[in-house]
Parts: sequence; structure tokens; C-alpha cells
Amino acid sequence: MSITTIRPPKRRVNFKKILTLLVLFGSIFGLISYYQERIPEILGISRKSTISISSLEAGAKVFINGNQVGETPIDGKEIKPGLVNLSIKGPLNGYTTTLNIVDNSENIIYRELGFNKELSSGVNIWEGTYDEKKVEVIADPKTAKIAVNDKEISNEEVDKLESGNYKFKVSAEGYKELVFSVNIRKGYKTNIEVKLPPLPFEEEIYTLNDFENLYVIKSSNPDVYTYSKDWIDYFTYFQKRRGVNIKNLGVVKDSFFEYFIDTEGRVYDKNLKQIDDFDSIKDLNSKKVGLLYKTVNKDILNEKNKTTIAALYSLSKLKTSEATSPSSTIPTPGVVLGQATKKYVIITADWLRVRSEPAGTEIGKANKGEELELISDEQISWYKIKTKDGKVGFIAKDFSEIKK
Repeated sequence: MSITTIRPPKRRVNFKKILTLLVLFGSIFGLISYYQERIPEILGISRKSTISISSLEAGAKVFINGNQVGETPIDGKEIKPGLVNLSIKGPLNGYTTTLNIVDNSENIIYRELGFNKELSSGVNIWEGTYDEKKVEVIADPKTAKIAVNDKEISNEEVDKLESGNYKFKVSAEGYKELVFSVNIRKGYKTNIEVKLPPLPFEEEIYTLNDFENLYVIKSSNPDVYTYSKDWIDYFTYFQKRRGVNIKNLGVVKDSFFEYFIDTEGRVYDKNLKQIDDFDSIKDLNSKKVGLLYKTVNKDILNEKNKTTIAALYSLSKLKTSEATSPSSTIPTPGVVLGQATKKYVIITADWLRVRSEPAGTEIGKANKGEELELISDEQISWYKIKTKDGKVGFIAKDFSEIKK
């Protein structure tokens, strides 16, 4: 009798299952690696978040959810995730915002509080959860340009930045540029909010022709020049904290001007007190005077300031060389034409309103092809003209041209 050995059937290797398992484990490992910063949040395990707060005005008080937590600068303070109400209070002004703090996030707040809300500035960088964007920059003014690592890029290109450290520069005409570093991390949306500080002057401040102590302070920013007292106040604040560039003197932070003349010809002292009587200013020839100079509405500026400067000149001898009238030395931009050099403007539209002042009330009409005597083209968008019946008014440059 023969004995037969019974053996179990030979198993076949299922490579398809093995491959599926490998792909599954690889996907899980990849997700863990990519979202490792988010795992505690997903599992409901809270991890520490931090916030750093600084201000140009050292020692500003910091409040989180109504409770004072210290004074600026505050570096890497632990903060509980969730909606956070943040307030920074300086000696003249404050700043308040609400942030949605997420787990294990790094948040940076820098403010220049200034002396009112409109003229304050700063940078907020906070991390959030992904939405349709991974990096977003919100800039004020909206015309601001963004440069990353010294290369100007668009908002669309900003969103394509990979994780890493970058140098950002945000700039706009009429504002001081801000330069700061940003650390973009995987698994987070990086939010960047920038409000640029308006400049109270353009380029350097210079003396007006032959006037030894009369300095031109120009601005094209309506946030600055709308109210003369605010302009002077902001200029003084800006000078003390950042310094102003004065020709032949360099950057000056110490108090410099003792009087200011605004675009309406009004005179203020450095304490914003309006001076009505020039005779009350003693030794005016030794005082430094700042002439506030808008780069719009130049005809209004020049006419009113010429009158004031002439009055100052007659009292103080601010002019140090030629014996000519001070009004003749004040730079008047554009074309100002006298009787000997008449020029004319031709209407190019079907018809055009003649206005009492730029964007003012209608005082007449001119038809296509009609020629009007040109008085001045100082205005950015308007010609000052004289009609055939002798009326002086303004017409839009976009619908007319100077006769060649």
C-alpha cells in the first residue's frame, strides 16, 4: 500500500492587490507629509500659534480681545486660535483689526499709528486656511506696485509663489514704499495687507529761486493736501520720525520750519496758529518758511501765494539778490501768455461748454472749429480762455487743442 503525501495547493501572488496597497500607503504618506502642519487641527488637537506686534511709536499699548497684553514691540506671543480682536493704542492715534487665527500659524502686525486714521500705515501678515488662493496681497492705494526679490510681479504671479522666504517691496507715487520679509509655508494661505504711508512732500525740499529762507513743499496726494492744518501737522510728525530731505542739508529730523504758507495764501506758525498780521512776525528775514505747493490747481496756487509772498517780501526782504519783484521769480508751470504773444485754442468736439472755473458752472458754449484766445494752459485738464465776447472761462483739454 502506497502512502501519498498530501500538500496544500500552491498560492498565486496577487500583484494587483500589492500594487494597490503600495499606491494607497504612498498616497497616505504623501498627504501626511504635505499636510503635516494641519494634522493636529484636523484631529482636533490644538497647537500653538504666535503673533508679533510692533509699531513705529515704541511703547504703544496692545490689547487682545479687550485685555492689555503688553506694549510694542511684542515678539512671538502665543495666542489661542479663533477670531481675535486686536487693538494698538499710541499717544495720538490707534489701530483696531480682527484676525482669524488658525492652528500653528505665524502672524505679524506692524503699524505706524500716525495722528489720524487716514494718514496711518502698516503691514499685516497672517496665515489662514487654503481657499482659492494660497498667497494674497491687498494694497492701499490700489495703484501700488508689488516687487518680490526686487522683481515687479502681478497679483496672479504672487499667488504662484512656492514656500520659502521672500523680500516684498510695495510702492506707489505719492507714498513712501514699504519693504518687508514674508515666510510662505506649505499648508497655509498667506495673507498680506499693506497700507502705504502718504508722503507729505515729493522728492527733496528746495528753496524758491532767490529766496533764501522760503522752501517749496510739494504734494500730489489728496490724502495729504486736502486740509492745510492736517498737511502741516503730518509734515511735522513725519519729519520727527522719518526725517525730510532738504536740498544741500540732507535728511533733517529736527524742527526746521517756523512758518508755513498754504495754497490759499494763509500763513500758519509751527503750532498751526493762523497768522493774520505779518507785522506781528518779528525778524521774518531770519525765519524759515515752508510753501505748501499742490501739483494740481496750479493757477490758484500761484495767484494766491504770489500775493502772500509779495507781502512777506515787502516786510522781511526774504529775497537776497536781484531787486526784481518776488512774484516775477516764482516758477509758474505751463504756458502763461501775455498780450504780445497771443495763441488760440480750437474746439474739436461738436460743441463744448465754457465754464466759470475748472468743472464749474456753464457760462457759455463754443462750437466745433471755433477759435478762442488762450490765456493759460497751467491746469492739467483745462485751458483758461477768453471768448469772443470777452468772457474769461475754462474749457476741457480733451475736446480742444492749441492752434499751431
